[in-house]
Amino acid sequence: MAIDLGAIAYNMHPELKSYTGISQLIEANQDIPPDELIYPRMTWNWTIKYTPEARQSIIANKAVVASDDPNFDKDIEYSYITVPRVTLSINVFGDDVSQYINKAREWFTITQLGPRFLEDYNAVVKEVTNTQDRKTFLETDYEDRQGFDVILSIEETIKVIEKTIEQVEITDQDGNTKIYDL
Repeated sequence: MAIDLGAIAYNMHPELKSYTGISQLIEANQDIPPDELIYPRMTWNWTIKYTPEARQSIIANKAVVASDDPNFDKDIEYSYITVPRVTLSINVFGDDVSQYINKAREWFTITQLGPRFLEDYNAVVKEVTNTQDRKTFLETDYEDRQGFDVILSIEETIKVIEKTIEQVEITDQDGNTKIYDL
């Protein structure tokens, strides 16, 4: 199964918004007109999409499978399993947003909430970082915000089909042909 971070985020949106009770939950780094942004609001962003360790955690399996080519009986299927880590950053904007940030943390740490939701995507919560004060200076004033990161480990299966040679036809110098099954 291929990793689809967009599907995870799209389907997580209503769950997380409902559980936290936040007025607005949006993807960070969008070009949204300022008059459409409200407080309190929560943003999510994939800050690290795949770690280098992903290529170090490959597990391979080799199997003979039925061929999808009608001219052949069998092919070889190689299955590779990688387990990259991704980082999801959660930020809440506004004055006194403790209740929202705490509910978001709960959603990612309580087994029956976020972790159960993420099972459908072969994802496991590996770590939820400490909540940080992420107050930022914007042109002339500070914007209050708090946030934390969620590190997820996501299993991905990559399958490669290699076509096989099932017969070899050999013609000698005299023009005699023999067919060998492999």
